[in-house]
Amino acid sequence: MRLLTHNLMMCNRKQCSGGYPLRICPKEQQQDVGMRDSEDESSPEAEQERPAFKVEESDFNPDFIRHMLDKLEWDALVATLPQCQGLTQSLPPSYTDSDKDDENFLK
Repeated sequence: MRLLTHNLMMCNRKQCSGGYPLRICPKEQQQDVGMRDSEDESSPEAEQERPAFKVEESDFNPDFIRHMLDKLEWDALVATLPQCQGLTQSLPPSYTDSDKDDENFLK
């Protein structure tokens, strides 16, 4: 799940108090682990070999990021990064409208 997707999700069950943001609890971080072609994704063996947390680069699209900034719960996004073990990026505690024009900020 991408961090931007995570930021928009919440628990709608009656038992959930607050329900947002969902907490990320990765078991481990692996860079690029793929499954063998012969494995069935639904098999228990495949489930055990699937990485719990994988860093995957995405193409940079500044227009998309600018558009998403208005929809994001920024405080939740900042709070989520420490839950993702192995990520070295950090985010400022807040941003301004002028940051939306700063390509380094958007990256």
